[in-house]
Amino acid sequence: MKTRMHLPKLNSEGLRKGAPRFWERLAVEKDETFATELAQAILISHMDMITAALGVLEIPNEDGFFAKDLDASKYLTEGWQQRVLDALQDRYPRPLLVFYINHLAWELLKAPAPAVQ
Repeated sequence: MKTRMHLPKLNSEGLRKGAPRFWERLAVEKDETFATELAQAILISHMDMITAALGVLEIPNEDGFFAKDLDASKYLTEGWQQRVLDALQDRYPRPLLVFYINHLAWELLKAPAPAVQ
């Protein structure tokens, strides 16, 4: 991420100073590769939440990572988003849960738009 963010050091000061550039890359330039990498960096720092969410959905995984060729249709049945929110809302911030739910929908279901607001 340090290289993709063009930062000499990956620390809180560098991230704060770089935030305006990051927003420009996301909002103006629509750099999808950067957006994907940034999302994955944010999520990887919350592996406990990812593992818990996959557990709620009973998706087979190894410490939060699942097979790339996974057929998610039998796990992501109607109402799956709400099941994750209901089960984990007391343990994790809602924005983080919504972020992961939408990421999971994008990754496994190829959902073009956010699944949850």
